[in-house]
Amino acid sequence: MAEQMDNYEAATKRELQSTKRELQTTKRELQSTKRELQSTKRIMGTATEYWDFGAPGDYTVMIDGKEVAITSASCIRVLDHGELNILTDKGRWFLFAAGDWKRVWPKQPVPETLEGKAKEQLDAVLLKGGKEAA
Repeated sequence: MAEQMDNYEAATKRELQSTKRELQTTKRELQSTKRELQSTKRIMGTATEYWDFGAPGDYTVMIDGKEVAITSASCIRVLDHGELNILTDKGRWFLFAAGDWKRVWPKQPVPETLEGKAKEQLDAVLLKGGKEAA
């Protein structure tokens, strides 16, 4: 009987330790989630504050003769002293010094190549002088 009681107490102690570890893990996860939410709130607040600056989209910046692609820009603006400031949807900031960047432009889509029937139809229209074939 005493041995059963010792086994029961040992099992209860293990369960309590396991529960304590689970609670500590849950507490850490909640703290991590809280930090993520604070970070997201800060990014969204900043993005909302700068929302009216520039058009959203992809941009190309010319730096030292090289083209640098910036994707998913949510705002773009030139600051008072000529610095180029770009904020992306993911919360990344790009700040280019006034003398480093030469120009910036929206990235243009590359037209897709026509294949198969679409190409044949376009060729037929062009051969007929812009008039569709009957």
